[in-house]
Amino acid sequence: MVGCARLGVSVSKRITPSAVGRNSVKRLIRECFRLQVRQGAGRDVVIRLRKPLDKQDRAKARAVLSDMIRFTLAVK
Repeated sequence: MVGCARLGVSVSKRITPSAVGRNSVKRLIRECFRLQVRQGAGRDVVIRLRKPLDKQDRAKARAVLSDMIRFTLAVK
């Protein structure tokens, strides 16, 4: 499959009640995806947040998410 990679993000209101918090998490996920995606890696990636993400955990979450996205896009 040749093409561009696509991203789907789901952050439930039950997990993060405020819209500001949900949008912040989505921006974090999209930014990690944007930095890891390569042209020609035509994969669909869906990310669903299952636990709340504290502001103190964002740096660690960014590192883990980047590694997971890199691995997912590298697998053939």
